[in-house]
Amino acid sequence: MDPDRAATDDAASNAPAPTQENPNAQPPPPPPIPQPVPVAPQGIDLVFDELCCTPEESFKCVVSLLRDSAYRWLKTLTSIVPRERVTWDFFLEEF
Repeated sequence: MDPDRAATDDAASNAPAPTQENPNAQPPPPPPIPQPVPVAPQGIDLVFDELCCTPEESFKCVVSLLRDSAYRWLKTLTSIVPRERVTWDFFLEEF
């Protein structure tokens, strides 16, 4: 068999098949919108303990991980609760 012909046959077999438009076909549904996943504090305190983080450092780290509704929740909370009361322990209790 001719090696050049074999390469041509392989390239032709990898080409996409021609599509036939069906005027009655429904378009595929849109992909689902990913939902934000809030940080779950279960076990995260063990990570911060292992890293020898102070409670203040732990709180700063976890705040940096918050996204979307979880971040808005914290911002709302800190606008209501005096700032000195919003600590790592407070976060673990409330979240």
